[in-house]
Amino acid sequence: MLQVESIVLSKNIERIENSAFAGTPLNNIVWNNKVNYIEAYAFESTFIEKLSIPQSVRVIEYKAFHLCSALTDLTLNSEELEIQAFAFFNCYNLESVTFKG
Repeated sequence: MLQVESIVLSKNIERIENSAFAGTPLNNIVWNNKVNYIEAYAFESTFIEKLSIPQSVRVIEYKAFHLCSALTDLTLNSEELEIQAFAFFNCYNLESVTFKG
């Protein structure tokens, strides 16, 4: 299992695959401006506290951030964003959601 705590997405990554970082101690993501799709369970059970989804993202699939219990602040920067059912399911400590765009 990956023990990644922080990632910097290369400029060529456009899609975060199903369960890519699920169950890792990930707590920080540096996004690029090309990521446009986040698949199901991609970040499930990670330790991200503050999350800012970049403007380039168009789809966040089912349970992409499921069980991210450390998540407290979420910012959505896209004007055209599809958030599928339960994308942030069981994010018990989510206190703030900001919609920009």
